[in-house]
Amino acid sequence: MWNNTSAAKRNHNLWKKFPLLIMAYSILSACDNPSNQNKEYIGSQSNKNIDAEITNHWKYSTINDNMRKINWKLAANESIDKYNNIIGENPLPTTIFIRSNKDNIIVYIENKNLQYICSSYTETYINVKFDNKNVEKYRCEQSSTSEYGVAFIIPSRKFFAQLKKSHDLTIETEVFQRGPIQQHFDVSNLNSINGGAVKRENKVVR
Repeated sequence: MWNNTSAAKRNHNLWKKFPLLIMAYSILSACDNPSNQNKEYIGSQSNKNIDAEITNHWKYSTINDNMRKINWKLAANESIDKYNNIIGENPLPTTIFIRSNKDNIIVYIENKNLQYICSSYTETYINVKFDNKNVEKYRCEQSSTSEYGVAFIIPSRKFFAQLKKSHDLTIETEVFQRGPIQQHFDVSNLNSINGGAVKRENKVVR
């Protein structure tokens, strides 16, 4: 009886510490992978952006990251269609974000109703079609914080080079328990200077 009670107490204490172990692992993982610094999810901050400007289907804004002394330019575009959550309610569009500064360009999509099957540890892919061109495969990765409904598109430089020359974009993603879902965008007239999606491509990295 005494041994069983002691074991129960040890197990109880272990479970109390479990969240702290998970948090420590997440911090160490982020530090070990420098690319995670570029995959920080900032879509939820879009309402706090300054210098917002809407041109055609694109919305441009600027984010000042005072902690890292970085100014990000952001271009956002909502999909033509909306998509229900897993129980068929509260339809939301998918938003594609182009995030850049003088050294980096990052592309990701966001929809809180869609749980994209993407991984930073195994190779997972999405299908992309620009205008009437052939379907291409791009890698997709989750955010460094595993944010629900966010998928980063890799390689971002190649994707952006095609995007800025296109009018129509279709992204087909694998969604948990729902299979492949196609998301359609009107991406015409992306402003790469005034909106600041990218100003210098020779140093663009993921």
